[in-house]
Amino acid sequence: MTARRLTLSFLATGLLGVLALAAPASEGGDYRADSLSGSRLEVWQGGQVRLTLDLKRAFPAAVVAPADLGLGDATSLRVVRVADFDGDGSQDALVAVSFGGNAVPEAYTFATYAGGQLGFTKSFSFWGEVGFEPGGRVVTLTEETGQDALRRRYAYERGQLVTLKSESVPGLKASPQWLASSFDPARSTLAADLNGDGVREILRCEVWDRWSALTCGVQDRQGRDLLPANLGCLRFGVLATRTRGYQDLVCDSRLVGRWNGQRYVFPDGP
Repeated sequence: MTARRLTLSFLATGLLGVLALAAPASEGGDYRADSLSGSRLEVWQGGQVRLTLDLKRAFPAAVVAPADLGLGDATSLRVVRVADFDGDGSQDALVAVSFGGNAVPEAYTFATYAGGQLGFTKSFSFWGEVGFEPGGRVVTLTEETGQDALRRRYAYERGQLVTLKSESVPGLKASPQWLASSFDPARSTLAADLNGDGVREILRCEVWDRWSALTCGVQDRQGRDLLPANLGCLRFGVLATRTRGYQDLVCDSRLVGRWNGQRYVFPDGP
């Protein structure tokens, strides 16, 4: 594949956040990916738009995508990262494809512009957090399974999606704890002295049917919320570690909630 200058950008109506990445000197171009989702993907080369993919219009013949990607049913696209994923000296893109709603996970695909065509690989799709291994060429999707997590690994080689060996990620040790997979509604409440003052706080979970998960919270003996009961988890438990005198809590395999002096705070929770 010949060296080329490539810019991938998504256009969305309204305010656009633009991430600018300096290209290598040998490439002599700029690489820009909008930080907001949109229905259009533009390929730039040599300072000009070479190809536009608009989900609301008929696709150009130069767009080559496998049927399983389902671009015709997509509602929006998002550039996750622009990088040389296959190590050939040219820039590619990891693209997330959305199909609307919150009950279907995004599909991920590698995209490359070469020879006047914009090609996409087969997709991979699971609920999970996207990450990258050191070096940035291996993409990971970490999926929560409850007690532990499963890290799925993918690469881009010779224009094809390659599925690598998955890895198990052990969860933090917690006691007591609830698991959504074995939850007993008759045992939805636990009492634990979280701050060592001799008075036990109340931990409570309920089934969240839509997501086959739990919603959990913590109250003191006066009924005050120390953690609002709307945190969704596949696992909820108490860790041995402490913050400001209170034991830490865990949601899923490794998401830790810590006491801030007034209440428990999770990084992505309520």
